[in-house]
Amino acid sequence: MKTPLLQMAPMKKGIPLLFLGLCVFGIAAPAEAARLYVDKDVFRKYENPANDGQSWQTAHRSLTMALERAQAGDEIWVAQGLYQPQMKDVDRHNRFHVPKNVAVFGGFSGQETDLSQRDWRLHQTILDGNVGLDSHERDNSRHVVVLEDRARLDGFTIQGGRALLTAAERRHRAAKNHKGRQNFGRFDDEAPLAEPHKKGASSFAAYDYHGAGVLLLPGAPQLINSILQNNIAEWGGGLYSVSGSPVLSNVTWRHNQARQGGGALYLHGKTSAMVKNSRFIRNKSGQAGGAILIEGAQAKPRFHNVLLVRNQAQTRGGAVAALHGAQAQFQQATFWDNEAEHDAGGLWNGPYGPGQAATETHLSQSIFWQNHARYGQADMSDWNNAKAHLKAVLLPMGYPGERVRTKDPLFLSPEGGDFRVDAHSPAKGWGYQTSVKEDIQ
Repeated sequence: MKTPLLQMAPMKKGIPLLFLGLCVFGIAAPAEAARLYVDKDVFRKYENPANDGQSWQTAHRSLTMALERAQAGDEIWVAQGLYQPQMKDVDRHNRFHVPKNVAVFGGFSGQETDLSQRDWRLHQTILDGNVGLDSHERDNSRHVVVLEDRARLDGFTIQGGRALLTAAERRHRAAKNHKGRQNFGRFDDEAPLAEPHKKGASSFAAYDYHGAGVLLLPGAPQLINSILQNNIAEWGGGLYSVSGSPVLSNVTWRHNQARQGGGALYLHGKTSAMVKNSRFIRNKSGQAGGAILIEGAQAKPRFHNVLLVRNQAQTRGGAVAALHGAQAQFQQATFWDNEAEHDAGGLWNGPYGPGQAATETHLSQSIFWQNHARYGQADMSDWNNAKAHLKAVLLPMGYPGERVRTKDPLFLSPEGGDFRVDAHSPAKGWGYQTSVKEDIQ
């Protein structure tokens, strides 16, 4: 009988047998996942804290420091309060950068021992982009948060991001447009909506005007139990997703703006994003997609149980604009009191370019009611052979499809933010299903 390999290894005093075996095979023992704690008020709560981040009593005061220390698989718990990104130099590229496979949780009082004990709505944890002078917003962070692949941000309010062109940059681009060399922000077959991203960029400079609240990098980042408010960008005021398969769950977008497209959310390129149990309230766009802009033949996002209320677009798609071959799905969505200046206060299915598939949106168990457009269709409009496919949908003017209904959905209290329907509603079981009343002001 042969001696097992682990027993053949020479043993030294005090060295465990398992460690020797790992060394024989060249295998390093995996590092244990750590938990880091952050509390901006730790000095007020405790006397002479060590600030090593190992407990609430010795928490880091800076979330930026905890993010710099975090390794893949780690968690960061953040106590209530307002946090701003802190870097060596105060400039507009200051941001909270969550690395790959790191989870950051907010909403703690600073005493919890288990994740289930936190209340993120009660213990509001704010990530704020006002890194410069308090007196104006022009020097705010271009992105408040950047999430890498498999990073998770859970339980935060994200606000104060500003990613806008300067007046000089705007004049320069207008001159280019005039000469016919480039076109920005136009909705036609010849000109894409967004500026082409810079190739080989080592930083986020390619996205300086995208996603003022949150920038999602390619992969599968997650944003959960959060509020994005009062962020403004050229494209994707609240959040911009580069590509990949992000999950956005129980998120409220409110009072975000885009000068170009996608006031709250811009999904671009090859994306299979899942947006669920979420709300889009009073977001604005200077062009299309007051709340949501979906662009590109490889854009195939899914939306489940979403509420879109009082969003506005200066051109088309007061709530949602899909274009350039996008293939989006909406299930149990409610579109109410959204407005577009030209066409489609609710949903606009826009153009697509040569060689692209037609833009198509699939809607099921959804409700459109009291949406407005000054010149075109109030609720939904298809352009340039784009198409909406309807199955169990209510909208006032009717539309070809299966089980399309046109009668009042009988919301319980839309002005009060309760968008459940009455027991006798023709759309019973359709639309936004969450029972919590929303602040739609």
